[in-house]
Amino acid sequence: MDTYISGKGHLSRAFGRLWRKKLAVISLTVITAIYVMGLLAPWVAPYGYNEQDYESIREAPTLEHIAGTDLKGRDVFSRVLWGVQNTVIITLVTILTGGLLIGVSLGLISGYYGGRVDSVIMRIGELFASFPDILLVILLAATLRPRIIDAVRWIEDNTWLDGIVKSGIADYFVISIALVSFSWVGMARLVRGQVLSLKSSQYVESAQATGA
Repeated sequence: MDTYISGKGHLSRAFGRLWRKKLAVISLTVITAIYVMGLLAPWVAPYGYNEQDYESIREAPTLEHIAGTDLKGRDVFSRVLWGVQNTVIITLVTILTGGLLIGVSLGLISGYYGGRVDSVIMRIGELFASFPDILLVILLAATLRPRIIDAVRWIEDNTWLDGIVKSGIADYFVISIALVSFSWVGMARLVRGQVLSLKSSQYVESAQATGA
C-alpha cells in the first residue's frame, strides 16, 4: 500500500494517509455535512432564524425541535444551521479577498521588488499584527456599520434596489471588511518568503547572468 501511494503526487499521498485514519475521516465527514447543511439552511432548516414558538420555551429535544428551544422559543437546531451559513459565507469572503487576493498580491510585490517597497509593506503588516485582532475587528465593525448602513439605505431610496439591509448583506460586508483588514498579513509574509527563496535559487541567478 505504501509503495503504491509513494508513486503518486503529494495530494494523493495526503489523502491516502487521511483515509487510513478512520476517526479523521468520520470527523471530516461530519464537519462537511454541517457546512453543507449550513449553506442549504434556507431549505434544510425546519424553522426560520428568529421564528418563535411561545408554547415551546426552553423545551427539551423533541421530534418537533430535535435540539430543543431557547429562552424565546426559537429552534436551536435551525439557529445553528443559520449560524453555520453566516460562518461559511464570511470565511470564504475573507479567505478569497484578504488571504488570497490581497495577501498573495502584496507578498509577491514585497518579495519581488524588495527594498523600500518591501519595508513599507512589511512594516504595515507588522503594525496590523501588533494589535489584538478581535478588539480591532469589533471596533471597525462598530464604527463602519452605521455609515455603511446609511449608504445602503440611501441606495435603496434612490434606486430600484430594495431589501439589502433587511437581507443582511450590508452586515456581511461590514464584518468582511473588518476581517480582511487583518487576514492578509500572514499570507503576505508566507508568499514573500517563498519569492525571496526563489529569487536566490541557482537557476534564477543563472538566468539573470545570461541576461534574462
